[in-house]
Amino acid sequence: MSENAPGVAIEWSGLGPHLYQAVADEEIDLAFLGTDTPLPEGVVDEVLPPLRRYTFMRQGHPALDRWDRQAWLDWPHVMVGMSSAARQTVEAAVKRDGLDRRIGAHIPEFSGIAPLLASSNMLMTTAAPFVGGDIATYGLVVRHPPVEVPDITFRFFWSARLAADPGSKWVRDLVIDAYRWMCEATDVSGRVV
Repeated sequence: MSENAPGVAIEWSGLGPHLYQAVADEEIDLAFLGTDTPLPEGVVDEVLPPLRRYTFMRQGHPALDRWDRQAWLDWPHVMVGMSSAARQTVEAAVKRDGLDRRIGAHIPEFSGIAPLLASSNMLMTTAAPFVGGDIATYGLVVRHPPVEVPDITFRFFWSARLAADPGSKWVRDLVIDAYRWMCEATDVSGRVV
């Protein structure tokens, strides 16, 4: 990016409901959240293909000897603070089935998942791009969740007033293309047992 846009800097903002209005007010150029909240007027989006959720754990995890619904429930889970689309749909599936899942850790960022999983007996059920290259780096094992959890759908969104702005479009295209590449690069469907 520095060769194509010298002097351009990217600033990451924390997640939360404030993003919607900040995007509408052009305080934030581009945001990425679930499709669970209606967008305010003056904001446009690009809805992305749904992502399948998998359960990740460390190699040698005791649950691997008997990977079933009870094992998934018995071991503590990591929950990342994010939009309610990412969080509540798993919880809704658990409650729908009358199950009780134990949360062992709440962490604010996805970057902390893999190190935590690799050094504990915690589980994480999420989409592969949010674990990314850390799957291989930390040697995480990937399994289908033994409970029915829905796919998750995210979207990028931006101010409609910036939709035709060349600089804004360039940044959007760059980020969205990188996201798509990351989704392809972290396809774990062939590694699930």
